[in-house]
Amino acid sequence: IRQCGNISASSATIGKELDIAATKESIYDAIKNKDYKAIDLKVNIKQPKISTEVAKSVNTLLAEFSTKFSTNDSNRVTNIVLSAKATSDVLLMPGEEFSYNNLTGKRTKSNGYKDAPVIINGKLEQDVGGGVCQVSTTIYNAALLAGLEIVEVHNHTYISHYVSGGRDATVAYGYYDLKFKNPYSHPIYI
Repeated sequence: IRQCGNISASSATIGKELDIAATKESIYDAIKNKDYKAIDLKVNIKQPKISTEVAKSVNTLLAEFSTKFSTNDSNRVTNIVLSAKATSDVLLMPGEEFSYNNLTGKRTKSNGYKDAPVIINGKLEQDVGGGVCQVSTTIYNAALLAGLEIVEVHNHTYISHYVSGGRDATVAYGYYDLKFKNPYSHPIYI
């Protein structure tokens, strides 16, 4: 977890957004009045959510943590890669909450996840999304070291082979999540 790193901040830009309701109204009026001419689209100016200055304030390493895994089980590797991509490149603003499950979405085959070993009712079984808990555990440990406010975390039934006891974070969509908040007055980058 960084409040810095090898990230770069580009200049914020003002955006434009089509005002659908106003444009629709113009179209309806033209039809109603049989006024068949070009209609000007109604466009609203959108200010950037994050200013250039705020983005550039991300400049310090708060914490980092890593775990190792075998590449022998390609399904597990796929699940790790998918969940790592979904939970990376997150700019967490002050007071904002990180939710692992909200970022990854449901771990289903239609979302690209595959069958790999998971702990279900205390037993190791094959199920969709096996391996994603290693990513949540890695993020959890970085969050702990960074001093972030842990909102929700759950341990596995058994000690995980990739981290010491009590330092794991099991996730199960709809049941167990990893959540933490940014307690700082500056954004952090995950």
